[in-house]
Amino acid sequence: MFGGAAGATQGDWGAGDPRAMPLPETIEQSWRTLNHGLLAAAGNADLPLTTRVARLAEVESNLDALLGLHVGELKRQIAAGIRLPGADPRPPTEQLTATLRVAHEIRSAQESLYQRLQPDLARAGLHLLAHAELSQDSRDWLRGHFSTEILPLLTPLAIDPALPFPYISDSSLNLLIGLRYPDESMIRLARIRLPTQAGACKRLVGSDVPGQLVLLEDLITANLDLLFPGMEISSSALFRITRERRISEGAAHGRRLDAESTNETLPLAVHLEVQATMTPAQRGMLAAELGLSESREVVKIDGLMGLSDLRELADVASRARVRHSDPRTLP
Repeated sequence: MFGGAAGATQGDWGAGDPRAMPLPETIEQSWRTLNHGLLAAAGNADLPLTTRVARLAEVESNLDALLGLHVGELKRQIAAGIRLPGADPRPPTEQLTATLRVAHEIRSAQESLYQRLQPDLARAGLHLLAHAELSQDSRDWLRGHFSTEILPLLTPLAIDPALPFPYISDSSLNLLIGLRYPDESMIRLARIRLPTQAGACKRLVGSDVPGQLVLLEDLITANLDLLFPGMEISSSALFRITRERRISEGAAHGRRLDAESTNETLPLAVHLEVQATMTPAQRGMLAAELGLSESREVVKIDGLMGLSDLRELADVASRARVRHSDPRTLP
């Protein structure tokens, strides 16, 4: 998906002098080219709004694939002190640096485009609001919805330094909660996984007002008193981990490095996104527990995390058949 020479067809590789063939793009260059096309579509005001949103979500899925497949493989090569044969002559450490640089570049462009889409979404009647921006009536309605539909799906898990750090699934969205008892000064930590897996719960939660949406993590944070009665909440910040994605040796054409060679049984964490409001101490703790470089493999996100969930926004628009005088906002 990510490799191959630009402009080459399958027939080009079957004949002729191999020395005259074009050099293949590096994986990160190929991925940059692919996603620049998707980002261009997301920024094209002449396309339907739902198409633009869907293209932006597709970029996020591609980013996860790049990090999970390519970065995961590179990290295992580096950890094992070996270098697998391939078209890229650069050492694994150099490839890793270049790939992370491109991933951060595209992630920044993706966030910028998402912000530019906000006015178009609002004109189409879709308003993604912070919980604090809602009316009191809407907050009360959502609290009732949370109590009956979402609260039973949540399972807080304490993070105790005396116990092994819990395994956190690939691409899952999690809240790291700081809390304490009123008569104590010690801050305790808990983790809540957002129950969006297998369609258990939508990331975008509709309020009592049509077209008005709130993020699931905002709704949970606003109602943490129902999860932790009698405790004081000192902080709540979202984070998301990308883990390596192992594929069969046949599919990888022999380039996969088996987990056994580095004595690992679980997929490695390769990337961490944290909400910008997370404290430095908590961010450093997560990076250390996951074996990640805080300077290279941890990214602070000031906007929406997990942009692949924008597909839900496109679905909302399509179901509602939101219309506007400008035909470009039609689903």
